[in-house]
Amino acid sequence: MLVFCFVIYVFYVWFCYFILGLGLLVFSCDRVCTGCPFVGFCDLAGGGGVYFCGGEFGCRVSDSSLDYVGGCGVCDFRVYCWDLSCDVVCGLLDWLRNVGPVSVRGIKLPKIVPIVSLLDRDIAGFWWDCGVEAVIVPFTDFLRSNVLDEVVKRDVHWLLGFDGLVLLSSVMPDRFLFRGDVLELFMRVALAGGFDGVIGWDVPVYVDMPLYISWINLVKGLELTYRLSELGIPVVALVKGNTLNQIKFSLDALQHMGFKNYALHASEYLMRFRFDARFRNILYKYAEEMNGRVNDLLVIGALRPSSLKFICDVFRGVERLSVGGLSYYLDAKRFKLYLDGRVVNVSRKYLKCSCPSCVKVGSQKILEEVKSRVSHNLNQLKSMFDGSSYSYELYDLIVEEGETAVIASDIHIWTPESKFENFIKFLYEMKPKHLILLGDVFDFKFGSPSYYELELFFNTLRDIKCSIHLVEGCSDGDSSSFLKVMDQLVFEEVAPPLTYKKLPEDLEKARIRNRVLLDFYKFYRQARKELLIQLPGNIRMKLLHGHQLVMNPKENMKIVKEVMLEYKSSSEVDWLIIGHIHRAFIDYDDGLASTGCWQLPLIHLRGTVSKNDLYGE
Repeated sequence: MLVFCFVIYVFYVWFCYFILGLGLLVFSCDRVCTGCPFVGFCDLAGGGGVYFCGGEFGCRVSDSSLDYVGGCGVCDFRVYCWDLSCDVVCGLLDWLRNVGPVSVRGIKLPKIVPIVSLLDRDIAGFWWDCGVEAVIVPFTDFLRSNVLDEVVKRDVHWLLGFDGLVLLSSVMPDRFLFRGDVLELFMRVALAGGFDGVIGWDVPVYVDMPLYISWINLVKGLELTYRLSELGIPVVALVKGNTLNQIKFSLDALQHMGFKNYALHASEYLMRFRFDARFRNILYKYAEEMNGRVNDLLVIGALRPSSLKFICDVFRGVERLSVGGLSYYLDAKRFKLYLDGRVVNVSRKYLKCSCPSCVKVGSQKILEEVKSRVSHNLNQLKSMFDGSSYSYELYDLIVEEGETAVIASDIHIWTPESKFENFIKFLYEMKPKHLILLGDVFDFKFGSPSYYELELFFNTLRDIKCSIHLVEGCSDGDSSSFLKVMDQLVFEEVAPPLTYKKLPEDLEKARIRNRVLLDFYKFYRQARKELLIQLPGNIRMKLLHGHQLVMNPKENMKIVKEVMLEYKSSSEVDWLIIGHIHRAFIDYDDGLASTGCWQLPLIHLRGTVSKNDLYGE
């Protein structure tokens, strides 16, 4: 009997989660429906009285869950809500039925409306240059007193260096939305700062909060949005709700008030819409109500390729659809660029792109400047709206006209035969813009790790200020061997057991040592199997250590070239360059080359490696 009950319970839990996945069972409420002011239009009418907390444990709570979720010290889940009596709520509902229309004009927004921050002065004056016609400024920027003083003294357009439309957004952390002084400051900033419009007052109506509380927040938010119309500037009214009845109620009320522009804060849904059917279904409910009824809609939180495609498809019935958000900027700061509808991490890549911003600044600026990556992302988003496209190619390095690149390999630092000092002298003479190392720079197999060579090597790289591009070799490409060398260097002055002591008096010496060890770690952690490089004149080169192609470095040169030529043909490049064989050659006819070495020949290579192979000569 117990087994049977357990099976029934498991089936019930599975069924509930299955229904949740379909988006049919989403909401719960802590209030019984008798006497509830929302009973006439609530989706849960007749089924209230039990609430499943939205915290980590999903506790079942009945009767006044607001006190519970506001004071739980285990999962720190909290719900923000106006504490309104039933009489006050009924009064608000009566007011909404009888309120007159607002007297604010509409505003015409472009398709792309990025959120920008006044706190990032590095990109001030940049928005107009990259074709942006309107931006949204978050009100939370003004909670910094210096920013507030500046905008009151001057004007938000002056601070941004931007003459287009600037909207002030009320989307902010929940704890601020319920403070009357924050609303008053918001209205004062909107007027004193010369804003062209505001986003209607935001309120939390989350999926995992009690339905009764979300109804109270929704109704109160409508009242405060109406109050913003007193500013006399355009108000883009936020439509709120997590059920079809809530969304319909919110939109009906705002249209009854006479607002002409509408917004949807979709960030919460778009973060999870691909993995959770509930959030997709909520967006479908918004679309069901808005398509055909709303002419001007701004969807906030959708400035990312996947989100933009979904929103454009779902809200195709809206006549003038605009999309806003901050993802384009956050992604750009993390070296994530939008390419052909995808998000690509280019932190270790050079981009050659035909979009207007990239053609103007070049591949190096895209790596160096956040604003160049921002401009690229915005151009890509606009092209998705327009149906246009730009070509692009990704390289591990693009060498520009007039730049010097040095290609070397097989230095085998830490071995007695290494000509490491000669290599250092060579680098100081050449001072290249780019240094390309094709493996076996240090020797983990036969070398004796020493801190001295590490410090000299990385100090040299700092002095010549070149970009470093490293390929894994056969003597320094194994992760376990690298960790053993790293352990030996890190623990050589540490006797067991490990203890943590006060920092030494000679702190600078310890810092330098730690910095060099970190340099060594980063140097090898960014190493790759092979490199694709473009030279001036659109010459494409593939570079790798070579042990993947030729196992035996003493292999006959004819066979080496045959193997290289076959690999080059399949790679669709103009040149293939390897190391590993310790013999230097350049074959201009077939586009093949080997870099030679910076190590005197070992016993097994004597007679194969000559003087001309040393130093890549």
